[in-house]
Amino acid sequence: MADKPAAAEKPDAPKPPKKKSPGMEKLAKNHFWILAVLVIIVAAVVWYMGTGALDVAYAKDQKTAENAFTMAKRLRGMAGPNSPPNARYAGKVDVVRRALTDEVIKAWEELYNRQTGIFTVNPKVEIFRDFVLMEPDDRKAMIDASKNLQSNITGAIQTYHNNQVLEEDFEKLFEPLNIRRPRGQNAFGKPVAGVAAAPGGAAAADGIVVWRAPYDPTALMQRYDTRTAPTLDRIAVTYEDIWTFRSLFGVISKINEKPIGSWLEVMEGKTPGPAPVDQANVPIKRIDYCDLAQYAMAAAVADAGNVSIQGAADAGTTGGSDSGAVFNAGTEGTPAEDTRLLTDRYVDGRNTPVTDPSNPPYTEFRQMFVQLTVLMDQRLVPVLIAQCANAPIPIEMRQVRISLKEVDQIRRVNAEDAAAQVDKVEQSPHDATVTLRGIVFIYTKSDPKMNSEETVEAAAKRKLGRGADPNPGERDFGVPKRGAGSPTAGQ
Repeated sequence: MADKPAAAEKPDAPKPPKKKSPGMEKLAKNHFWILAVLVIIVAAVVWYMGTGALDVAYAKDQKTAENAFTMAKRLRGMAGPNSPPNARYAGKVDVVRRALTDEVIKAWEELYNRQTGIFTVNPKVEIFRDFVLMEPDDRKAMIDASKNLQSNITGAIQTYHNNQVLEEDFEKLFEPLNIRRPRGQNAFGKPVAGVAAAPGGAAAADGIVVWRAPYDPTALMQRYDTRTAPTLDRIAVTYEDIWTFRSLFGVISKINEKPIGSWLEVMEGKTPGPAPVDQANVPIKRIDYCDLAQYAMAAAVADAGNVSIQGAADAGTTGGSDSGAVFNAGTEGTPAEDTRLLTDRYVDGRNTPVTDPSNPPYTEFRQMFVQLTVLMDQRLVPVLIAQCANAPIPIEMRQVRISLKEVDQIRRVNAEDAAAQVDKVEQSPHDATVTLRGIVFIYTKSDPKMNSEETVEAAAKRKLGRGADPNPGERDFGVPKRGAGSPTAGQ
């Protein structure tokens, strides 16, 4: 029997799916991670190629910059460090520089001239006045240059040494203070013309301010009195100290012109009427310490400002270093003493004593440290600070300390005890011991102008801004870092 023909396939019958290989299945399943790896590889290649190009460009630019700096240094060496690029521009710069220099020197001269009003010397030795404000080297050079001037200075020194000039100057210095003293005497125990002593030796005193500083007026004067004729350097130091004391005493005298109540009205903006001042209402009742230069620095370094709590044994004491100063130059009048007087006398911008006076940190002025400790009405401390700032020789305040150890202490004085009457202080509940420490600026005389059209180089030789301090604009505040002659003390 013949076979039957196969049935024809239907055209729309579905085809069975093709089976994928295992590799393609894994590729499709992990395609994200594969693409991520490819992106990282491509980024790394691009980064490597880019940094290579940057390295080449950087090396090229660095070479160009080095060549430019080399050329600039070469031009600077040929033209000078401060030379403008051309002569026309240089001329304009010099005009401006000269104008600025003239303005600074004019201000310097005005400050100097303002102080010369109180920088007076005894009429017997008027020749000393201009030499006091010179630097020691300039002073010596000017005298050495003229035999006639040498002779005049020598004669004035003999007059100063033999004619009681120092006593006259100190008696006049203490007059405005009106310190407590036996009636009929001045601060130095000499009789006052026209003032009778207390009858029958009775205890009586004049004056309103008790002087209880380590040096009494006579001892302070004798500190400057030498056995042999002093040098001009020593006389210059003496007058510089007298002028500074005069400014400090002037501050005290100015405050004590008005009673405490009047100053309180002034602080409230009122204008008080005239009122008498007596020992009970005087603002500053006692002076415990008043000194300058090495003496004040020694006291400040010994008691820089630690806080202390009053104990039973401390009551009635002033404490600190106000009981005396450790510096002493001597009164023989020897060259060694002169050197000691000038060494470490002034301070620089970092509150360090200036060891070499011939190489000062500033040529325009000298900075001298001062300290004043008084018993006063503590409510008037702002008045005291303001008066220091307005003093003839302004005092830049560096430290203010107040001790309350003597507050509310009742003091009774035997009316028959003359010594007790002189030291008598009528305290009030507001009185406190106040210590002021600061810097006074003593301006030196500038060198004269050579001519109206002097060059910049000639103006520079006038010492403007040519001090030893490399950074005159940077200054520290506070007390000196060490005392005279002690290179490590206080540091």
